[in-house]
Amino acid sequence: MVPGVRHINVDLATKVVTVEADESVPDTQLRAGIEEAGYDITD
Repeated sequence: MVPGVRHINVDLATKVVTVEADESVPDTQLRAGIEEAGYDITD
């Protein structure tokens, strides 16, 4: 769990995750949380 994250939507069919977070949450913190959960990030 990352403080400041308001909503997460996962589309398993397209393998896309959408994250809504406060502007105060740095991208690096979001990426770290995703990777700690065991997922890969693609840009």
